[in-house]
Amino acid sequence: MGSESAGTHLLTPGYEAAAAEEGRFGRAEERRLDYVAATRARDILILPRLAEPGEGSLAATSESAPAGHLATAKVDPERERSRLRPPTPGPPPPDLGEGFEEWRRRLRADVEAASRPPAVSAAAAWARREEEEEEFAAATETPRAEALRVGRALHAVMERVDLRASAEVDLLVASACRAEGLADERWEQVRRGVENCLASAPAREAAAAPARYREMPFAVVVGGTFVAGKIDLAYETSEGLAIADYKTGPLEAAAGYRDQLAVYAAALGRVTGRSVARAYLIFAGEGGEAAVEEVGGGADLARRGEELLLNPPELEAT
Repeated sequence: MGSESAGTHLLTPGYEAAAAEEGRFGRAEERRLDYVAATRARDILILPRLAEPGEGSLAATSESAPAGHLATAKVDPERERSRLRPPTPGPPPPDLGEGFEEWRRRLRADVEAASRPPAVSAAAAWARREEEEEEFAAATETPRAEALRVGRALHAVMERVDLRASAEVDLLVASACRAEGLADERWEQVRRGVENCLASAPAREAAAAPARYREMPFAVVVGGTFVAGKIDLAYETSEGLAIADYKTGPLEAAAGYRDQLAVYAAALGRVTGRSVARAYLIFAGEGGEAAVEEVGGGADLARRGEELLLNPPELEAT
């Protein structure tokens, strides 16, 4: 889960073995299709060679054919068809390896299942976001649409800023605020929120952690429902994984977000086989310091998350 190229990924249990099997049988499937295509020719088969042989290329496949089955020539089909020596009867089907037919059966089943429209839910659907956004807008005298842009700008900065040093905050804030089209007077609001988040105990702990993952996407399928989300911050601790979610509203809105973190914890457990030891809500605030609420962790949080995953709100068919 997450993004390997961005360095924000965690391997799910059995991933490497599954990837190796998929690669092996995928290559076998290419060989099978080459054989099927080549043996469908009734009288003569012409293979254009457009490049040097590479792994899996048609040129490489033709070079591995038994002697006498393929003749190589530069040919004008209209002028030189009669000069080509028809191939002898085709070779027997290639040995595709033990387990190939079972792999094809699973592949067909997966394709069939993927073709059925699933119910879709976002992890954020478990949070009472509308209430929190209205409270934030009222508390800061910020119009709701602008409050949403302030929140997106803060998250964009927290995804990119170095948690261990804040020298680049001003530049990142300016870039994020411009991208959101925020008026100049909102820039300071975002900057204070970012600095408060960076000074919070979870962010400081993450900065010192051996590994951290930011804006980490995930997806799980539960009972036919596809649930997707993005975790603001996850990091390694001696107790296990810790997660945190940034909020721009007041601390009083915390109750509306506890279930969202429970879903995050359950989803992480499903895809990594690991438990979330601690989960935090970090409220950026307007000044002073961020307010932090520890939602809990361990088996209790994961169990609550599993209950929520099995009863998703407001499903939307897609």
